[in-house]
Amino acid sequence: MNGSAFTSIPPPEPPVDYEDERRVLQQNQSPRNKNDQKENLVNSRKSPHRQTVTKKTRVYMVDGVQMTSTSHQVFGVKQDFDLRKQQLHELRRLQREETRQLRELNAKLETQRNEQAKRFSFEKENVMKASEIELQALSRTQKRQMKDCEDLHAEDIKQTVKKIQNDQERELRCFRESLKHEQKQMKMEVDAMPKSQRKDAFRMRKEHLDKEQMLKEDEFLEQQQNNQSLILMRVQLAHKLKILQLEKTFQQQKHAVLRSREAAEWELEERQLTERHHLYKQELKDRFFLQRTQMFARHQRELEHMRKVNAMNEEEAVRNYATYRKRLPKDFRTESKTRIAMFKESLRISCQGEDSAALNEKLRAFEEKEKARVRNAIEDHEAKAARKLRELREKNAAALKELEEIHSEKRKMLLEAEQNKMEVYEKEYEQIMGDWKTSLPLRKQELEAQFSKELDELDVFYRRENAQLQSIISSKSLSAQLSF
Repeated sequence: MNGSAFTSIPPPEPPVDYEDERRVLQQNQSPRNKNDQKENLVNSRKSPHRQTVTKKTRVYMVDGVQMTSTSHQVFGVKQDFDLRKQQLHELRRLQREETRQLRELNAKLETQRNEQAKRFSFEKENVMKASEIELQALSRTQKRQMKDCEDLHAEDIKQTVKKIQNDQERELRCFRESLKHEQKQMKMEVDAMPKSQRKDAFRMRKEHLDKEQMLKEDEFLEQQQNNQSLILMRVQLAHKLKILQLEKTFQQQKHAVLRSREAAEWELEERQLTERHHLYKQELKDRFFLQRTQMFARHQRELEHMRKVNAMNEEEAVRNYATYRKRLPKDFRTESKTRIAMFKESLRISCQGEDSAALNEKLRAFEEKEKARVRNAIEDHEAKAARKLRELREKNAAALKELEEIHSEKRKMLLEAEQNKMEVYEKEYEQIMGDWKTSLPLRKQELEAQFSKELDELDVFYRRENAQLQSIISSKSLSAQLSF
C-alpha cells in the first residue's frame, strides 16, 4: 500500500524559474528607489570609472532544504563614461565650430553690407559730381556770354553815341546855316527900306532876331540832348531785355541739368533699394543655409551616437546572454545533482523495503525527466534571450526611426521659417517700393515749384528795371512830340 501511494504521488520538484524568483525577492526587499540602488552600487566600488566584478550569493529553500547560488556581475561603467566623455568632447567641438562658422558668416555679411554702402555712396557722389561739372560748365558759358554781351553793349553805346554826335553836329551846322540865312534875309529886307530908316530898323530887327535865334538854338540843342538820351535809353532797354533772355535761358538750362540729376538720383534710389533687398534676401538664405548645415551635422552626430549606443547595448546584451548561457549548464547540472540526491533521499525514506530494480528504474526515469527539464530550460532561456534581443533591436530601431522623424520635422520647421521670413521680406520690400513711388510725384512737384519760383523772381527783378526805363522813354518821347 505504501508502494502504490508512492507511485501515484511523486515527490515535489524544486522551482526552476530563476527570473521570477529574483523579481519576487526584489519585491520582498525593503523599498528603495532605483537611484539609491545605483548610488550604493557605485559607491560600493573603489573607483566608479573602471570595470569591476561583483559576486552575489542567493539563498532559497527547496523542500525545506536551504540552497545557495552565487552569481557574478560585470560593471562596464568605464566604457559608458568614456562614451559620454567623447560625446561631450564632440559636442563642445561642434559648438566651437558652429560659433566659428557663425562668426565668419557675420563678418562676411558685414563686409558685403559695408561694400554695398560704399558703392551706393560712390554712385551718388558720381551723379552729384557729374551734375556739378555740367553746372560749372554752364556757369562758365553764362559768364562768358554775359561778358560778350556787355562788351557788345558797350561797343553799341560807343558807336551809337558817335553816330548821334555826327548826326547832331551835321544837324547843328544845318540849323546854324539856316540862322545865317535868316540874318541875310533880314539884312536884305532892311537894305530895301529907305536909307533914313535903315539904321534904327536894322538895330531893332537884329536884336529881335538874335534873341529869337538864341532861343531856337537853345531849344534845338536841348532837343538834340533829349533825342540822344532817348536813343541811349532805348539801347539800354534792349540790352536789359537781352540780358533777361540770357538769364532765363541759362536758368532753364540749369533747371534741365537739375531735372536730369534728380531723375538719375531717382533711378539710382530704385536700383539701390532693389539691390539692398536682394542682399538682405541673400543674407537670409546664407543664414538659413548655415543653420541647415549645422542642424544636419548635429543630427548626423546624434544618429551616430544613438547607433553607437544601440550597438553597445546590443553587444552588451549578447555578451550577457552568452555569459549566462555559458554558466547556465553548470548551474543546471549542479541543481540537477542536488535534485537527484534529494530524490534518492526521498526514495530511501518513503520506499523502504522495495526492490532495488524498481528503485533504480524510478531513479533513471527521474534522471531522464531531469535531463529533459534541463534541456527545455536551456531552450526556453535561449528563446527568451533571442526574444529579448529581438525586442531590444526593434526598440532601438524604433527609437532611431523616431529620432529621424524628429530630425525631419525640425528640418521642415526650419524650411517653413525660412519661407515665412522670405515672405515678410518681400512684403516689406513691396511696402518700401510703394511708399517710394508714392513720394515721387510730390518730390517732382516741389522741384518744379522751386524752379517756377526762381524764374518768377528773375522775371520780376528785370521787369522792375525795364518798367522804369520804359516809363522814362515814354515820357521823353511824349515831351519831344509836344515840343515838336
